[in-house]
Parts: sequence; C-alpha cells; structure tokens
Amino acid sequence: MQQNHSQLFQAVVRMLRPLARLLLKRGLSYGVFSEATKLAFVEAALHDLALPGKKPTASRISTLTGLSRKQVSWLLNLETTGVVDAQHKLNRAARVIGGWISDRRFTDKNQQPLSLAFDGVANSFSTLVRDYSGDIPPRTIADELTRLGAIALTTQGELQLLRAAYIPAAGSDEQINFLADDVADLLNTITHNIEHTDPQHKRFQRKVFYNNIPVEVMEELRQYIAAQGQQCLETINRKLAHYDRDNHPAVRGTKRIKVGLAIHAIEEPLP
Repeated sequence: MQQNHSQLFQAVVRMLRPLARLLLKRGLSYGVFSEATKLAFVEAALHDLALPGKKPTASRISTLTGLSRKQVSWLLNLETTGVVDAQHKLNRAARVIGGWISDRRFTDKNQQPLSLAFDGVANSFSTLVRDYSGDIPPRTIADELTRLGAIALTTQGELQLLRAAYIPAAGSDEQINFLADDVADLLNTITHNIEHTDPQHKRFQRKVFYNNIPVEVMEELRQYIAAQGQQCLETINRKLAHYDRDNHPAVRGTKRIKVGLAIHAIEEPLP
C-alpha cells in the first residue's frame, strides 16, 4: 500500500468509527454497512466520475469500483427505483423557523422574531407557513413546533418563537436524515479542498479547539459555544435567505447552487 493510500486508509477508519458505533447500537451489522458502501461507490462512479458526453455503462462502473457487473446492475436498479434516496429536502418546520428569523415581515426592527397571530393578518403564522412550507397545514407545523418546545402561546394568544433552530427529537428519522445531510456536506467541502490547490477555489473550512480543558468549566463553555454559534448562523441565514428564489421569486439568475454554513461543537473526553 502506497504511503498516501495508507494515510487515506487510516483517515477512513477514523471517520467511520463513530458511524460504526451508531450502527452497532442500532443493531445493524457490518453486512448492512457493506451493501451501503457498494451503492455509494456505484453512485460516485455514476454521477461524480462520469465521462462528459458519454452514457455510463455497467462495465465502466465495474472497472472503477471493483464490483462485478452483476452487482453493479443490481445496485443501479436499486438506485433508480428510489429505494435509497441520497437527497433529503430541508425539513419543512426548519424552513418555517428560518423564515421567522430572516423575513422582515416576521421580525422587528432589531431583526428579532415577532410573536405572530395564528391567522387573520398579513404577517400571521399561517402566512409564514404558507410561504415557507408549501402545502403543509399551519396547524400541523404548529403542533410539531409545540411538541419540540420551539414555540409557545403567549397570554395575548399569539405564537412566540422560543428556539431559533429546529432540533428534531432524539433518535427520530429526521435526526438520521440530518446525519446523512450534515456529514455529506462536511465531506464534500473537505474533499473539494483536498482536490483543489488554488486558494481562490477553496471553500471556507475552519475549526478551533483546545485539548486540555478542565471538565468543571464544560457547562459554561457549552452555553457560550451554543449562543455564539446560533448568533453566527442567524446572521448568515438572513443574508442567504435574501437570495433564495423559493422565497423571493423576483431574484434573477441561472442554475441552482446549495450554499450555507454548518457549525458543530467539538467535545471528546481524553485520557
């Protein structure tokens, strides 16, 4: 094994260990993971390494991945039938919260989310849901956000946003979807930066950490990191929302691109 391949191998092992731990806790064996990796290799060869102007063939995919043509054909059928969906739409409730903290119709002069009447006025909760959640009934979104503790009813009978982020229930399917989306986004950024040496084409990728922090100050730091991270995300959200054509059809431009910033806390016990 060449030196650079050896380093990549060790990096893959480190990346996969947290995922392996999650799968084992959920009762999923290596066999299930193995099938998922096969499909991932086929999708990468099919969509990311396709030759311009040429239709991908099972033979070429087999050559690239090392899988047999029979395996490739079966996995291609699995992908086209939609058994595995690699693209997850942003959760409707999350879009509603995003609009609530970024759209000037639903914020005050200090860009803080207003308390909203459920319906009956122009800047009502129902209007917010209609504009940011499509055909999902406002009552359904309200019930979900109430269940998660993200909104509450004020003494004036209006809905107040308590949490400027959508956090799905622990262990829910939505959390699994977030796992897929967030890890994929991170790996896309890192691999892009590995493959592009020109600084002008690099994507923003930073982190800060210290490895000798006493456990006694962790609660203070958790709260500080959460507050600062949330403030940063809300600022970025307002800027990006201004150019989102789903919410602002008047914005002109071609094609589509996904743009954003992800923040996660680092916390790992050390010996």
